[in-house]
Amino acid sequence: MPKVASSTAYPDDISKWVDDTWIALVRKEAATGMKSLSDRERAFYVINNLFAEVGNGGMEQYYFNSSGDYATEVVAALQTIGAASSAGLVAACNRAFRKGVPIDRDKRIAALGRLPDKAAQLFAETDDALCRAWLAVLHQESTQQQLIGLHLVETARVLHKLWPRRYPKAELGSSDNKLLNASAFLAKTN
Repeated sequence: MPKVASSTAYPDDISKWVDDTWIALVRKEAATGMKSLSDRERAFYVINNLFAEVGNGGMEQYYFNSSGDYATEVVAALQTIGAASSAGLVAACNRAFRKGVPIDRDKRIAALGRLPDKAAQLFAETDDALCRAWLAVLHQESTQQQLIGLHLVETARVLHKLWPRRYPKAELGSSDNKLLNASAFLAKTN
């Protein structure tokens, strides 16, 4: 995993910081598999995938894609970083699968097709609740910018929760960058 530079200038390019960390983790997972990841790395991996899927296409997309393989694990990962309300929302969606969320993607896709209509409503309400909570952090004009910025801020927050020494809060909020200020706001509210 890349290390944060000791200077406070490094976090000014938060997207590079997050991308470098994410790319290193994806490469490690691709080369050696999920079982080779530490508990913290797995938590970061599954949470980051949840952010990306929900921000792009919602809970239904999350379950449809391979990210849904970790639907049960992501609840515990969210709890680990103190995101209890997000964990509760995802757990409620998981309960829509009467026999649990299938880990096998083909079985999960088939199960998605058999869910009652009220599951689609639950997923939509969860999408809205998660995005509202995440978007409340930022006050930018463009929803697209908010989603991109939010993903970076939330990812930075997760990195800090999982590796506090490597990604200290002080460095997350050391700039006039709106994303970093939002990250500092998150740190104060948790």
